[in-house]
Amino acid sequence: MKFLKFTLVALIAGITTGSSAQTEVLQPHIEKAWLKNEALKAKTFDLNAAAWNHKEAKAMYGPTVGFNLGYTLATGGRNISFPVGDLLNPVYNTLNSLTGTQQFSNLQNQEINFFPNNFYDAKVVINQPIYYPDLALNQKLKVLESEAKSLEVRAFKRQLSKEVMTATFQVESSRALQQIYQEATVLMSEAKRATQSMVKNEVAPIYALRRIDAQMAQIEGQYLEATALKNNAQNYFQFLTGDTLGNQALNTLEELPLGGITSQRLREELLQLQTATSMLALATDKENNFYKPRLGAQLSLGSQAFNFGWQPYVLMGINLDINLFDNKRHSFRKDAAKARMEAQQAQYSHTQDLIHLQVTNAETNLLTAIDQAQKFAPRVSAAQQFYKDSYTRYKEGNASYLELVDAQTQLTQTQIQYQLSRYNAWIKWSEWVYALAIINIP
Repeated sequence: MKFLKFTLVALIAGITTGSSAQTEVLQPHIEKAWLKNEALKAKTFDLNAAAWNHKEAKAMYGPTVGFNLGYTLATGGRNISFPVGDLLNPVYNTLNSLTGTQQFSNLQNQEINFFPNNFYDAKVVINQPIYYPDLALNQKLKVLESEAKSLEVRAFKRQLSKEVMTATFQVESSRALQQIYQEATVLMSEAKRATQSMVKNEVAPIYALRRIDAQMAQIEGQYLEATALKNNAQNYFQFLTGDTLGNQALNTLEELPLGGITSQRLREELLQLQTATSMLALATDKENNFYKPRLGAQLSLGSQAFNFGWQPYVLMGINLDINLFDNKRHSFRKDAAKARMEAQQAQYSHTQDLIHLQVTNAETNLLTAIDQAQKFAPRVSAAQQFYKDSYTRYKEGNASYLELVDAQTQLTQTQIQYQLSRYNAWIKWSEWVYALAIINIP
């Protein structure tokens, strides 16, 4: 058991070493997918919108300037009597008697309408917030919203990277199957030529040639199937990246996933939950500001007069707003925000456990896949040697055609098992890279 644990630890260390170098081989294809994917572009636009919202929140500290024009025409409505004649005419008559003149004429009583007729009020209004606690919270909220969008983009990029890596290995796996069937066809063609010569020399029966033809037809059908698989995998790869995968694209990749030191990063899902918790904390802070005053200043520069006259004015004011009582509604909102924060924290712990389980399973699956591939590797050499021996004995007349066909089938199946297990190990490596967030996502 100690030896097994040591072997597993050493194998994990070997896998971890060079993971960054291996991802660099795939990085160009991953970046092409990032540039091409339309859904990712849409999320990037959302991120840009969040950045502009943050700038808007910062701009709310500055003044706002507006222009307002009001003009009224009125008739009818209530009137107020103003007895200016009754009040002043006796005085004016006395003055005229004393002076012996008619310098002071009599006045008529007035009826004043409440509605202003042919009256305008034009002004430029400047508002400047002085102390608004919610403005700071709003700016923090916009920053967190921008971070949340950024994490959403990064999470999508990481998922897309995994799909590109998986598609790449599926293309390479189907190519390997094609090559195996091509090699099998070559082997059976050589066996057919030898059999034709043996039938001609009456060393082998004619049905031996027919059996080899049947085997070649079966191999050809399997090759066509592998070609269809490769085309489908290549089409999906092209859908992701907008490009085809060249035959020499992975020449520098190791036979099995091994190699460079890397470190585990915090997954975007956890960072998103952290950001959501911070946003809920701002809701609590907002309710804590309920009793804090809000202070602002206003300046109006304008003119108002009847009949489009010019009567300029300047009006300046200070606005102070203080909440005194709301029947504990803000307290209830604060308690609700705290409850949502606790729920978010519980969700964070649950997600953390799920990711830990995912990492553990990914490591187990990767180790198992590598172990399987390593076990199949020596069997390929043995099967190749067995076929060579069988073919030599068949030409010498010491082995039947059934033994030769069986040796070829065994060789082909062994090669297929190895290649499938090899690329399955790489696919499991892709899942492991995704689970540990090894790829650096800008």
